[in-house]
Amino acid sequence: ADGQVKGGSSVAATPGQISRYALSIQQTLNRHPPRHLGTRGRAVVKFGLTETGNVRFAEIQRSSGSKLIDDAVLAAIWKIAFPAPPGGMSERQRSYTAPIEFR
Repeated sequence: ADGQVKGGSSVAATPGQISRYALSIQQTLNRHPPRHLGTRGRAVVKFGLTETGNVRFAEIQRSSGSKLIDDAVLAAIWKIAFPAPPGGMSERQRSYTAPIEFR
């Protein structure tokens, strides 16, 4: 049921922990820009992470208009080693939407 954390502590992450972790996700994305494809475009990706920081899902929220770019964005997300989140974060709190730009 809602409010219960599977496999351990029932202590929820604090708002400060959640904000700091979201910042670390953005910094991780910034350190791993997509490879240049010889084309320009911007796609918005939604992705979720597991309790250990592994990618749980990734999907295009807003297409760039190019299958090549959209596929490259998804491939890049799956390859990134994200940091593990603080304990007590829900699946919803471990889901992010971010624009990824090819220049």
